[in-house]
Amino acid sequence: MKRAAIIGNPVAGSGHAVSMTERARKILATRGFAVESVATRGPGDAESLARARAGAIDLLLVAGGDGSIREAIAGLGDHRRRVPLAILPCGNANVVARELGVPRDAESALEVLRSGVATPIDLGRIGSEIFLSMVGIGWDARAVPHLSRLRRTRIGGSWYRL
Repeated sequence: MKRAAIIGNPVAGSGHAVSMTERARKILATRGFAVESVATRGPGDAESLARARAGAIDLLLVAGGDGSIREAIAGLGDHRRRVPLAILPCGNANVVARELGVPRDAESALEVLRSGVATPIDLGRIGSEIFLSMVGIGWDARAVPHLSRLRRTRIGGSWYRL
């Protein structure tokens, strides 16, 4: 039997990753996968959860945002070429999913999971760190932590989503 792991970030997208994770688990089960679903608890968890399962799975699905996706890919390590990664975009920006053409709405993203085809993508690397779509240096890199804090406020969160 094929094995899949779902790594879900329960706070991504104001918590709708939880319901998407459950729906994805049912879809994978009907496609013949034994599915394990695990939730992250904080930064770095997606990487360690992926690393712990990488040698024993045939598919990794990430229900979260750009950070969760990057961490999970890093956690796959040498298994990246063998284990396909599926994305259910649940974050605020979902830059990676947008660039790859993964739909933002739950039903369409789950349809890609049902009928999509794995496509290899290139990763960037700086030292031991990987990146998927962009990297910032200088002012950009200095601004990102401030924006991350700002978007966690009520007014900043509304502004960020606009």
